[in-house]
Amino acid sequence: MTPSGIYHATVSGLTLPGVPAAPGAVLSATGRVLLQGEEFEVTPELYAETLDRAGNSWLDLDESAQLARWGEVRFAPGPKPDALTFGGDDSSYRIRAWQRDLAYAQAVSDPNERRAALAKVRAEFPEFGASHSHTLSTTRDRTGY
Repeated sequence: MTPSGIYHATVSGLTLPGVPAAPGAVLSATGRVLLQGEEFEVTPELYAETLDRAGNSWLDLDESAQLARWGEVRFAPGPKPDALTFGGDDSSYRIRAWQRDLAYAQAVSDPNERRAALAKVRAEFPEFGASHSHTLSTTRDRTGY
């Protein structure tokens, strides 16, 4: 049975192939790496791009087969569950989101609203500590690095 419909990435790093722009094309601009919680639609064209030489597709793997192959479940059918944080397991995505939200909060002109906005940033991104500028030390440690 060929899967179709909406699926979601359960971990960041699931790579979808691109559908070739033209018959026989080698490269495509539509392939991409998904973040945790990102949804994708399996179409006949996408499914065809996931087939290996033996005619098998990784999209046919159920949860137990994904665990056996990759040691984790990388995708699941249906839309993203509410409990799954979008990009929550990708530190570079979290850092960019924190920097963006921090810049917006710091730009609020009213002091009370700014304080509330910064508190919201601290609550949403506890792994980055206080919501203020951090100074990067450029001094070398004892080993010279």
